[in-house]
Amino acid sequence: DALCALYERLVKFRLSEELYPATVAGLSYQFYTAEKGIILKVNGYNEKLHLLVGIITKAMVSMREHITEDQFNIFKTDQKKSYFNSLIKPRTLNKDIRLSIVEHIRWPIITKYKCLDSLTLNDVLHFSDAYTSELYLQTLMQGNLTEESAHNVMNSVLTTLNCRNIKETKYIENRTVQLPQGSHFIRCRSLNEEDVNTVICNFYQIGPCSLRVESILDLLMMFVEEPLFDTLRTKEQLGYYVSASVRMNYGIIGYSIAVNSQETKFSAAHVDERIEVFRGKMLQILEEMSEEDFEHVRESLIKIKQVVDISLAEEVSHNWEEITSEEYVFDRRRREVDVLRALTKQDIIDFCLNNERTNLRKLSVQVIGNKDAVRSKRSAKRDEENSNEDSAGSSGSESEVDDEELFNALASKLDVRFIPKDGDATTIVDIKDFKENLHIYPITKTKLENGTERSQMEIIEEC
Repeated sequence: DALCALYERLVKFRLSEELYPATVAGLSYQFYTAEKGIILKVNGYNEKLHLLVGIITKAMVSMREHITEDQFNIFKTDQKKSYFNSLIKPRTLNKDIRLSIVEHIRWPIITKYKCLDSLTLNDVLHFSDAYTSELYLQTLMQGNLTEESAHNVMNSVLTTLNCRNIKETKYIENRTVQLPQGSHFIRCRSLNEEDVNTVICNFYQIGPCSLRVESILDLLMMFVEEPLFDTLRTKEQLGYYVSASVRMNYGIIGYSIAVNSQETKFSAAHVDERIEVFRGKMLQILEEMSEEDFEHVRESLIKIKQVVDISLAEEVSHNWEEITSEEYVFDRRRREVDVLRALTKQDIIDFCLNNERTNLRKLSVQVIGNKDAVRSKRSAKRDEENSNEDSAGSSGSESEVDDEELFNALASKLDVRFIPKDGDATTIVDIKDFKENLHIYPITKTKLENGTERSQMEIIEEC
């Protein structure tokens, strides 16, 4: 993963000057790392796009001829700062820990951060040769082009890359770990010594996804969104950010409740306890809800699902998600609406009761703020910026490390150490050991409402 990130940066640097005239002329391109690979996205006037694709793919296989040692060292430092910037954000670290446990194969950010120093230019050059020699390609071409021109572009890409099938397919298989029944906890300190912010994310794994289960959880999250905020944020004032979300991990579904608090005000244990108290009231919220309110919320969700794509970019985004997940349910939203219309309030209540009694699989990830942190003006300003970022839902974006002093102070000693709890078997102190004997779900696709299984080609042809 670290080599792939460096490779991506170096290819983009190699392309920046050559493709500048194309960007001025109205064409655009993106080249970035994603899960288990790299995404190339181009858009603009269809007459010239194939030329853009050709230049980029040629750069992918000819990097050895254009990159110097000095350039490599600059980008390696930039990549280290990017990882550093992610690690010192409690929310990003929390998400990374959760996914490192739930996903069968995933390299934590801290592992990639630590290995960067040992990487050399020769390592990246060797990676560039190996990477393009074995590839699994997924492609979507949509817009003003013919089937023949799409085939021509694809054939040109395959010729340039000259790649074979991937031999070790287990590394690109999307599989999820089944959490053990009961509650388990993993705790670590925030890596920013000046940060008092604590992030608690309680994840509740359900199991293999179906359109019905996903629709039930979508409705449930809408029902609890307002009372969750009112209880934990407004009344109890546990933190500045409170959320409830449906989580999908390679066909395995669950939901999470997250709270951003401050260790100087509330302990992580107290916040976790209050989350569970609220969760215990979720059934009561549903049972006391009138049929009119239920219908109103359900219709609101249906209207959201029925909103049409207003641009080609939105349509492409939805279609691309179906392709990368290899589910190919291109009419997913229509199917979801059909399922939602058939759901009743009692269906939601029964689902919650059955899951709570027989299938509780909770993982509480707690990144704990530094209670004794010195509150400098710099850290206070950063907290304010993070709060604004979180409120806007922009946690996924990565800003550059603008505080060289902080980077220089922490870069050499950055490490994630999980906090043990003596005599508590539910506390995770080593992710690898915890996952070693857990069941791994097979490759899982969302079950449709009729429960039938269809081949990929049948789904594509129908849609």
